[in-house]
Amino acid sequence: MKIMNSGKKEFLILNSIEEISENSIFTTAICEGRFILMEAFAQSAGIHVRKNLNFSKQAFLLSFQSLQSKPIVAKVKVEIHATCIAASQTTFQYKILAVNEQQNIATATLTISTIAFQNKVEAKQRSQFYRSYYEKLTANRK
Repeated sequence: MKIMNSGKKEFLILNSIEEISENSIFTTAICEGRFILMEAFAQSAGIHVRKNLNFSKQAFLLSFQSLQSKPIVAKVKVEIHATCIAASQTTFQYKILAVNEQQNIATATLTISTIAFQNKVEAKQRSQFYRSYYEKLTANRK
């Protein structure tokens, strides 16, 4: 059995948020293997949902509807373009495109859902954590 290790504390995959708007986010990540890439997709969409909801709810991957990917056998820098294509009050569907060296390497459609935090303590802790994570990812934006 191969153990996956992103080399990052707490399995935070994203390196940066390059651009963000109400309907889309452009992130970067270093990925090795399809499962790390899938996690980067989910984290990109998840942080976008959290930001749009002012970090007031927990966001989680509900499902992948599709995934097409070229093999990723070495660590590569990936640009992830995620666009929200459908949304309700609690659920958000994203179309994702991953690019490496100006070549499309993967596409996916996934759904992120949200739930209320369990209590005020969790709300404060998790909201602060994801707000801090977002600020770290956007710190070097031009």
